[in-house]
Amino acid sequence: MKTHEPRRLVSITHAVKALLVVTALQMVLLPACGKKSTPMGPSTATAVSPSLVALTITASNTLTGPGQTAQLTATAAFSDNTTKDVTSVTRWGGGDPKVATVSAAGLMAAVDYGEMTIFANYLSRSATMLVSVLPPGTFVLSGRITEPINLSVGGATVQAMDGPYAGRSQTADAYGNYKLSGIAGSLTLRVGKDGYLPSTQVINVVSRQKLDVELQPATAPAAVAGDYSLTVTASASCQLPDEARNRMYSAEIVQQGAGITVTLGGANFASSGPGAPGNRFTGRVVGNVVNFVLGYDDYYGIYDVVERLAPTTYLTFGGSATEQAGQTTMSASLVGTVAVFETSNWPDYNRKTVAACTANDHLLTLTRGGSPTSVTRRR
Repeated sequence: MKTHEPRRLVSITHAVKALLVVTALQMVLLPACGKKSTPMGPSTATAVSPSLVALTITASNTLTGPGQTAQLTATAAFSDNTTKDVTSVTRWGGGDPKVATVSAAGLMAAVDYGEMTIFANYLSRSATMLVSVLPPGTFVLSGRITEPINLSVGGATVQAMDGPYAGRSQTADAYGNYKLSGIAGSLTLRVGKDGYLPSTQVINVVSRQKLDVELQPATAPAAVAGDYSLTVTASASCQLPDEARNRMYSAEIVQQGAGITVTLGGANFASSGPGAPGNRFTGRVVGNVVNFVLGYDDYYGIYDVVERLAPTTYLTFGGSATEQAGQTTMSASLVGTVAVFETSNWPDYNRKTVAACTANDHLLTLTRGGSPTSVTRRR
């Protein structure tokens, strides 16, 4: 008797495979039934705001005399080649309110003849503009007043002596710089200061010009060059560590004309950076008077004199002192600051202030020749 069981099994196997294929197709196709396809559109990029690239200042008119006004305009330029008036949101300022003032809205008002620089700040950009307050056809004469070896003569007066501008004058700043504004044509100038021989200059002003003048001292400066001992004694009012109250050094004064340089020795000094070796300061001799200037910039940490008291302890002192020359001992009040700092690496902006005392009666004593010795405090 024949059997058909193997063929039957083959048929069942084929049927199962077919069913599996149909089921798989249904799982793929059925979810899509009754739904509409959505076409894919182009992607949309996020818009980038244009960046600020420049700021410019313009003025509505020129100023020719005190009392006049002009409206300033600040214009911002952007990276997409557009511009915008930002006057109302710009921060305004000026360098010399004696010449002109600027309001928060950018309105400029002339105060006197001269020139100044206006500045404007808007977001990340700034701009400047030179502003002149001059009568039509007049100019600015500027320059520097010095004495031999190019020392600045601050406080010197430059005055017009004749012509329509007679009496107009300007006082040089601390660096000897001056600007005489609103003048023109041929005129005689007198330049002078107490302690110096006056100088007369004849000039024809036809444009913006520069005139530097060297004044000669009325009295030859006293000779103070030589070897000294220097003692710095802090004011009795100061709360300082004991080792900072009284410091003694050797000192050499080198003189060239009215200029002097004092170099200290006998201690461990520390430099504050290029040009500041930590043991040198300068001064000036006018007649028989010696003016010492010891630079002291606490913001940037630059001092003319820095002594290392210990591996991490530093002493500085600075200010000004005026003494009479021609004596074996020169002694005067040092108007300034004595300070002690702690740091492991000098110079250091993050130095720790241990103690600092600003007073007008520190004592600076220079004794010609010999070794540094202690001094008794003046009362």
